Amino acid sequence: MEAVLAAPDRTTWLGRRDPTLLLVAAQTGLRLSELTGLDRDAVHLGSGAHVRCGKGRKERTTPLTTLARSALQAWLKEPLRKGAPALFPNVRGGRLSADSVQSLLGKHVRAAHKSCPSLKAKSVSPHVLRQRCYGTAVSQS
Repeated sequence: MEAVLAAPDRTTWLGRRDPTLLLVAAQTGLRLSELTGLDRDAVHLGSGAHVRCGKGRKERTTPLTTLARSALQAWLKEPLRKGAPALFPNVRGGRLSADSVQSLLGKHVRAAHKSCPSLKAKSVSPHVLRQRCYGTAVSQS
């Protein structure tokens, strides 16, 4: 996971969005639809940092790790894309689709093969990131 998070070019807007999105996915266990449905105002970074997701009676809060909190603090300093409320918008300011998240994850996994050859033998999907939350977490260092 660390190799995948290190793969994006952080000098670009996408290279700052993608690892933040993937880190939040891996460390919160949010479903893909919950992740793409998050708005900026769903993030609480104060004491008891968390994200709110869902709707109505199905709403829940998910705590943030220190690493995810720091990444989101930096990400929220990025200028809004066309006034988009989405936490992780596409380049036009709209919401990311499930396919676009799968595509960006695949792109970064392929790039990470260079530094972590064992990734070639692994199937990495957004669902795998969700399951990862319940297994070994990305290091806090």
